[in-house]
Amino acid sequence: MRNISRVLKDCKENLSTQELELVRDLESKGLCKINQIEYIDCSDPNDDDYFQVIDKDCSGTIVVEESQISYICDKCHRDIYIHDKNIKMNNIIYLDYSKIYEFVRDEFRKVIGGSARKKVMV
Repeated sequence: MRNISRVLKDCKENLSTQELELVRDLESKGLCKINQIEYIDCSDPNDDDYFQVIDKDCSGTIVVEESQISYICDKCHRDIYIHDKNIKMNNIIYLDYSKIYEFVRDEFRKVIGGSARKKVMV
């Protein structure tokens, strides 16, 4: 359970295999949805264009779209060409709060004996 809360809090990139399995399990129950996006950083020392970057401290991040080959950084306004960049992946997790509520309510009913028709006020 600790891993689940960390994943949902951080919404971090590079989920471990175990964390991704936990999220996929929640997704299979309809409790959340995971989307993977591709992005590039304006200034990354591992990119081919790093030595051409004037503002090496630029924190600009750009979501990559399949049809585009060039972008303009929102922070430093320089032209960025996708073929010079290392594309990264990020996992965004969207929670379905109504499904989570139903799931927790149903689990409580199971624990306290839902077959005995006891009411659960959640």
